[in-house]
Amino acid sequence: MEKRKWRLRNIPPFTSPWRKLMLSFTKYEQYKQEIEGGRPFFTEEELSAIEERFRDTGMTRKDIMDVVRKRGWSVKESTLKNYIQKSQVPHALRRIRTNRGMISIYPNDMIRHFNFVQYCVFVGRGTDVLIQTLNEIISENDEAYLEMFAGDIKRYAKDPVFGGYGLMSALWQLDDSHYWQALEWAALATEQAFRDYPAKREKYLRKINEIRDIQAILFRKTGEFRTALRADSTPVPPDMVDRLLAFEE
Repeated sequence: MEKRKWRLRNIPPFTSPWRKLMLSFTKYEQYKQEIEGGRPFFTEEELSAIEERFRDTGMTRKDIMDVVRKRGWSVKESTLKNYIQKSQVPHALRRIRTNRGMISIYPNDMIRHFNFVQYCVFVGRGTDVLIQTLNEIISENDEAYLEMFAGDIKRYAKDPVFGGYGLMSALWQLDDSHYWQALEWAALATEQAFRDYPAKREKYLRKINEIRDIQAILFRKTGEFRTALRADSTPVPPDMVDRLLAFEE
């Protein structure tokens, strides 16, 4: 397969479910061999150590640049800013005030995403390790296969309501703990509001219980759907990754 460079617009953004799948490429033997051969990228062990180091504090831009320069990257901070603006690496989690002014704090897996984008940009498709990663994951079962197609439906995959976490995660939001807390809240409020109106109180509490019952059924049926998907697999067409991720020459 001929080598093709990845343009930033072709690389799945950090919110994409495909990015989450592709990040596992650092565990593949081919990637490890490339690093042993002199590629200036981070090993899985190095990335894990960095994430543990900044797990509680997050990373400042200075932290990020210090880490990548120590690894030998001659990148400018403007490159990092560009990746942030184009959602190729995570956005800031929060802003904090210091004696030097306000600074941004980024998640502790920032280097993992930075490493991924740099690999895509400078290595391109020549090694095919990223495509291999996706193909193997998609071939595991029909849940991954279905997620690949769902991710191609951009109006949902990029909808902020779903947070870029994929189809199954969106379905599992039916059992989100906040929703159950809201039902509990509604029940307590109903008890208090209609304390002196027992007929109304019982009527509304029955409605809340009906919602709970429906929610439980939906949760169980969603689990059955996932179990069915994971019990089977579908052969991956050779051009699937190219077609769905819309690579350009």
